[in-house]
Amino acid sequence: ELQEDMLWIKSRDKNHYTLQLLGVSTEESAHNYILRHKELKSLYFFQNKKSQGQWYSVIYGDYANKEKALEASRRLRSSLGKLKPWVRSFDGVHADLLE
Repeated sequence: ELQEDMLWIKSRDKNHYTLQLLGVSTEESAHNYILRHKELKSLYFFQNKKSQGQWYSVIYGDYANKEKALEASRRLRSSLGKLKPWVRSFDGVHADLLE
């Protein structure tokens, strides 16, 4: 699953935006988070360069611009509880990928 998610992430336009929902220290935790939120169809995760590659980030969606990502973030907050989505460019996400 991680490999499929990485392919999807790499294929995104670097000028588009996504929402980072979570950062965790195990692949299992990232995978379990996605399973718990099956209603969100566009959830993906990747292994991050931070902490010698022992960090996984969960992202949601692909938005054409920052404003659309912010709008989506506001709509998501009620269903995510205390989590506050972080708007990120795919350019930044691509730079964080552990390959």
